[in-house]
Amino acid sequence: MYRLLIIIFILCLVACTPLKTKKSLEPVPQNCQEAWVYAPDSLILELSSGNQVLLDPAVHDFPLFCTKEEAKTALNNLIATQKYPAKGWAYYRLAGQFTSLAKVQGGQTILKETTSLVDWER
Repeated sequence: MYRLLIIIFILCLVACTPLKTKKSLEPVPQNCQEAWVYAPDSLILELSSGNQVLLDPAVHDFPLFCTKEEAKTALNNLIATQKYPAKGWAYYRLAGQFTSLAKVQGGQTILKETTSLVDWER
């Protein structure tokens, strides 16, 4: 049941996200080790149950950040502009190195390959 709700929520986010058609060959920041994202806090249930949770960039553009604090600042900006709801978010660390997971497109660093969530913080 939770998986169905998570899928529906992610599909709603995808439907509300404008399509990006501009391709870019901008360099990926090299000074980051970890990769962080913000995502619905309902994914915590899946992780704490021992399930593998994958993020697939073919389904949605996931902005990547070097730290949880950077992800929090970006999400707070979206909340302040009322693009995202104020509650129901958590910050997740991804499996893998930032430089191998990231690509820069349209001035934004996003996930370029499918990876799993490792852990979370609120």
